[in-house]
Amino acid sequence: MNNKFVFSIYGHPSLSSLSAARGKRVGVTRFGGTMDFATRHFLRLSGLDPARDVAMIQVGRVQDILSGLVAGSMDVGTMAFPYDIKAREAGYRELADLAQSGVRYASSSFLAKRQFLTQQKTLVEGFVRALIEAIHLIRTRRNEGVKVLARYTRLSDAKVLEQTYDFHSRVIWPRVPELQPEDLKLVLEELAGSNPKAREIDATELIYSDPVRQVVASGFVERLYGR
Repeated sequence: MNNKFVFSIYGHPSLSSLSAARGKRVGVTRFGGTMDFATRHFLRLSGLDPARDVAMIQVGRVQDILSGLVAGSMDVGTMAFPYDIKAREAGYRELADLAQSGVRYASSSFLAKRQFLTQQKTLVEGFVRALIEAIHLIRTRRNEGVKVLARYTRLSDAKVLEQTYDFHSRVIWPRVPELQPEDLKLVLEELAGSNPKAREIDATELIYSDPVRQVVASGFVERLYGR
């Protein structure tokens, strides 16, 4: 459903780029998690070896990363909503916007056994239609979308909620949630860290796009969006 890392890496205002983090302390929630994997991946893309060029620190919660930056116990930290917004407001510099980097990663998806998908085609296509319609609603009805975010995140800061909605509706939520093999490349690489056999898996064998393509072919998406 989403093929992006929904994180941003922030650092001390004196750092001009992520490559300038050499010798610095970098905070993540926990080692071995998706945030940790994403951070290490982007450090490598910036020419840094996470094992040698920086000191990786795990702190438990995203809010503790921001607290660590403020307290000076770390120099760089990877943020998720809404703490990326809070970090920016506090004057920290965004060193990498992972969601808009072009790097693909299946951050969220729906799983089912292939037997169920093939035997319950009507049910599955109905689910896909409902999902696409829900995405359309959240993307095109801003006031309702912000209210839904507030309800499920239990946040009351209108500015944070509106900025989060605007970013997700523009960057994160796709019109058609269809997974591609490229979206699973880094997922399998991440899994290979604990299970080397993951490198032998063909990503195309994990994807069943027939229900999504059937719904698109029916004209459902065009009718929703008016084109």
